[in-house]
Amino acid sequence: QIAAERNRLLTEAIKSELSGLNVQQGAARVKRKVILHHETSQPPKGEGLFVWVRDGFTEPETAILQHIQGLSLEDPTVHVLVPRAKIDELKLAIAGALAAAETLNFKGTPDSTEGIEARNSMESRRKAEEKKVQTHIAEVLGGARVFLSGGQEVNVITLKEAAQSACEGVLSRLHPRFTVADSANWHVVWTRAKQGNAAALAQVGYNGDPDKHPVSEELLRFIGSGKSGGDLYSHFTGGLYGWPKEALDAVLATLMVSGHLNARLNGQPARLDDLDQRKIAQADYRVQHPVLTATQKLKIRKLFQSGKFAYSPGDEANAAPRFVDSLRNLAAAAGGPPPAPEPPKPAWLEELPGLHGNDLLFKLHALADEITPQIQSWQQTALSLSKRQDEHSLCIRLLSHTKEGGLSAAAPEAARLEALRKNRLLLDEPNPHTPIKQALGGLLRSELQAIQQRHNETLTRELDQLQRQSAWQALPETEQQSLLSRYGVQAPGSLDIDSDPDLLATLDFRPLSARRTEIDALHTRCQQALAEAIRAAEPKAHRVHLPSATLKTPEDIDAWLTDARQRLLDGLKEGPVIL
Repeated sequence: QIAAERNRLLTEAIKSELSGLNVQQGAARVKRKVILHHETSQPPKGEGLFVWVRDGFTEPETAILQHIQGLSLEDPTVHVLVPRAKIDELKLAIAGALAAAETLNFKGTPDSTEGIEARNSMESRRKAEEKKVQTHIAEVLGGARVFLSGGQEVNVITLKEAAQSACEGVLSRLHPRFTVADSANWHVVWTRAKQGNAAALAQVGYNGDPDKHPVSEELLRFIGSGKSGGDLYSHFTGGLYGWPKEALDAVLATLMVSGHLNARLNGQPARLDDLDQRKIAQADYRVQHPVLTATQKLKIRKLFQSGKFAYSPGDEANAAPRFVDSLRNLAAAAGGPPPAPEPPKPAWLEELPGLHGNDLLFKLHALADEITPQIQSWQQTALSLSKRQDEHSLCIRLLSHTKEGGLSAAAPEAARLEALRKNRLLLDEPNPHTPIKQALGGLLRSELQAIQQRHNETLTRELDQLQRQSAWQALPETEQQSLLSRYGVQAPGSLDIDSDPDLLATLDFRPLSARRTEIDALHTRCQQALAEAIRAAEPKAHRVHLPSATLKTPEDIDAWLTDARQRLLDGLKEGPVIL
């Protein structure tokens, strides 16, 4: 029991003494976690910076020292040896404290004055013994020694200072590759890389190719054909490296700008603009081989410009998939459903969407001389298609008016249009729409003019008949015109049909069938106007209202007849009457 209590007290005292150790490494000031290990078994390897506390109470001090001296000079463990000192004093003090505590627990809380005095006395004795224990523990710790693996002793005044110095001294053993990534300027590199600067590593004093920096070389070698961000950061922030996360963020960003790496986030291609310092650690990475030269990149840029494709210079790798999409859209616009020809489908246009990163850029570079004239050809074809589509639509509208007007002579042109549609002849030369437009336009103009003439002839004939009617002749000319206007009897108006758009506008406003219906309606409308003229010529009659009454006797009838006769006579004095 005494031994167990001594070990507990030593462990608590060590933890209290060494708590709050703050160990930072290098100019990057990377904080390293210190782990206390107060066991006889060796701490696990590669899990952090261990301070291994061992004491002479549980192991022979000579055996502990021999073990420490036999360890490799590259081992990063810090050793604290607590001496086997004050053993008898500790034993007596701990026994006294335990006995006093057990007595207090056994006796419980007394009620009598004598019992209370006895308990207070025992409580004082316990506190005195515990104070002795703490004094002896402090004396034991005062003799503790700190060693590095291999046996080098760290001589500093206090245990905590010695442990702090030792921990700082073994950091190069813990992370031997740390120095290649040690800098306080990684945040500046990150900022420059996010701005699209492939030379961002100059901010840490490196002016060579981005992929040749020691950190870059290690990252590219580890990533290879692909690594998740979690694996990458786990590997390089621990083990031999212990690199600051800011260094990984900055170098990954720089390698993406230079085209040596591509990234995917949640399974989708990711641009550097899409990644902040949280997401960059979540992305997946793949090395791109090889990287384009400045001359090759210039050719890519000219290719983008030939397609009038907008992108940020330096971001060709991320812009390339969108450029391929624009090529596919341009190809689709160079064809279409009948009567347009089939859209062009070169084999490379089907291959490009399956490529990414530098693989895609190299393919675009290899095909640039073939793609550039295709772009120009497709752009011109799209313009031609737009014009021909307008002409085709015009022909279709003209044909619909011939069908609406019942012009059977348009049947050959309808067959031509159907053949043009079926055989996708929209872009044929000479333009197949020209004779169709001329034929359909000629038919419609001829029919419109014939209807116009027939309308004028019918109107003249109907007006002549009106003029022979005495009731019509009796009306002033202004009233005649008013009646004709009211009943829609009017000349057809001039025809604006010189151009095809004007012809369509005229027919859309009033189709052929409607014009024929108007001609047929002229006779009825003129008769309606004549009837109105006749009604206007008749003398005006006065209304005489006969009295209402209930007639039951001969006297009632006589009185009613007398009243009605007088009203009638009064009305006749004014002229004709209506009863």
